[in-house]
Amino acid sequence: MEGLVDCSEAEFGLASAQMGMCPNASNIGTAEFDTPLLSKPLDGHMYMATPNANPFGTPLALYLEAQGSGLLVKLAGQLTQNPATGQLMLTFEDLPQLSFGDIRLAFIGGQFSLLANPPACGLFTATSDLAPWSAGPDVTPSSLFQIAPGAGGGACPGPPSAASSLSPDAASGSAPVSTRPADATDHVALISTRIVTARGGDAAVELACAGAGTCRGKLRLTVGTRGAKGGKKHGHASHVKTMTIGTVSFSIPAGKTATVRLVLDATGKALLSAAHGRLGAILTVLESSPTPSQAHTDSVHLVQVKAA
Repeated sequence: MEGLVDCSEAEFGLASAQMGMCPNASNIGTAEFDTPLLSKPLDGHMYMATPNANPFGTPLALYLEAQGSGLLVKLAGQLTQNPATGQLMLTFEDLPQLSFGDIRLAFIGGQFSLLANPPACGLFTATSDLAPWSAGPDVTPSSLFQIAPGAGGGACPGPPSAASSLSPDAASGSAPVSTRPADATDHVALISTRIVTARGGDAAVELACAGAGTCRGKLRLTVGTRGAKGGKKHGHASHVKTMTIGTVSFSIPAGKTATVRLVLDATGKALLSAAHGRLGAILTVLESSPTPSQAHTDSVHLVQVKAA
């Protein structure tokens, strides 16, 4: 990446409670964390660490710094490369024991971007693996993104392969990166598990149609609430009651993405308000076409935003 410099361990100060002093030219992107413990997200930047002179002693590493509401989070991330595909994997270990919902990392794009897109168009999946401090099972959320135009806005070069890799010079000398196509068994894919919801309960669900024909079906949004089975005085354990808080039909042309507007019912609006604008839910996608009909679910986060 032309003009990029690195940030030293001393400049970042991983163990310091003060903001780091990384050079502006080492900035490679932005970071944002949503946590139910704070009314506003933490936001900050990512910086390229000095090769081989970082906490991991590796050629590729980065620093992340985010702050908000009087809280400062500083992390070091290790970048490793798959020798077969060129795909990069970013690992953060020993994260603070802070509950969070969404983590959004946005790398600087453009002609001198640190990363490069896959060489072909299509629907791709970014995967993750989260290990909780509670020693429970890992969770593996994923997010979809679609590449529609080709390089420079031109035509697509062709369908994506099962494992596409980029040459090092594809991003002006940066390290290569690759992604894999989304699972073809699901014709309709959820692009983001973060669902922006307006004050009136209008939830924007981003979907992509990966089928050969128009994707049609219905969305159902549900939440679980706990109650005492048989009443507390009898000492029965609590149970979870599932409630539907919104439904909507959709129709998306093949190979396209769309934002489907799902309006929450009165119960959904009340639950979102009681959760201070951040509510976990289950989104069920009921596909009616292309055939065969099928259904699949995703864990999502409703995030309420103020009207512009």
